[in-house]
Amino acid sequence: MKAVERATQCEKAAPSLPAKPGVDLGTRFNALKITKYAAIIELARSFPTLEGCTPIDPGDWDIGRFIAKADASLSSGGIHAALFVASVWHWDWPKSHGREFRIAEAMCVWDEQHRRAFLQWCEDPFFP
Repeated sequence: MKAVERATQCEKAAPSLPAKPGVDLGTRFNALKITKYAAIIELARSFPTLEGCTPIDPGDWDIGRFIAKADASLSSGGIHAALFVASVWHWDWPKSHGREFRIAEAMCVWDEQHRRAFLQWCEDPFFP
């Protein structure tokens, strides 16, 4: 069986995932319908474990504070999600702070909701 045929079979077997927060996030940001602060907070909140680490007011967004809260209160899956959000905010932020977002490690520990949030961003990405 060819690889393309196997991929098609996997796609057909995959369950249909309902929309979650973060859907059309890149489209809305790129069309200037939301600010970069509102977009990054919505991205963070699309990961269930990060909701408590994000500020309510987009004007209060601070990546350093966000990562410090995540480090203090989250498991490895939440830390991976926070590092992903940090890398979207600025691609070099994790590395410049001695950290690294590794997608393979994240996918190994994330549950379905976290994977869904990541894949939704992949389908409609944005970079503030």
